[in-house]
Amino acid sequence: MTIDWTIAIVGCAGGAVPDVLRLIKARHEGAPEYLKHRFFWIMFFVLVVGGGACAVLSGARDFQSALALGFGAPEILSRLASSSSSDRGDAGGSAISMIRSWWRL
Repeated sequence: MTIDWTIAIVGCAGGAVPDVLRLIKARHEGAPEYLKHRFFWIMFFVLVVGGGACAVLSGARDFQSALALGFGAPEILSRLASSSSSDRGDAGGSAISMIRSWWRL
């Protein structure tokens, strides 16, 4: 299997879209606190790589489908793992509670 790197990069961009949209939505409130936490950046990297991997592994043929698949896969995972916590970043407690807090809706 040959990797189409253009599709992978567009899928990675799709994986970044949810957090970029959150930042745009909160642009008038200043920088969110969770941007200062290392955990946010680790999970952001996981989302971006996951979006690119999903686009490549699902066989996306064009930019639009690669972007949609790159966005969709991490977004579905985030909704499945979400909880009603109101803070992203360091939630304190176990790793599971930190991940659920970060993936909240």
